[in-house]
Amino acid sequence: MQDWQGEEDGLCESFDISSENTVQDVKLMIKDYFHVPLSEDKQGRRYLELIYAGAVLKDNWVLADVGITVSSSIKCVIK
Repeated sequence: MQDWQGEEDGLCESFDISSENTVQDVKLMIKDYFHVPLSEDKQGRRYLELIYAGAVLKDNWVLADVGITVSSSIKCVIK
């Protein structure tokens, strides 16, 4: 399990996740935790974007494959 830190609206929160989780899994955790109403796709009004090391993460990417490790910080942006 990993200790993941994400920022949303200036907040910093830690999540206990597996390195085998996908970016989409993490987005769902954030959505549920912060009770953020979001659209399922970018065509909707609001969606989450996760950024790590300056790159926007794609939903189907596995965290371990991207190099996200214990105590990594990922920026979360609502667009």
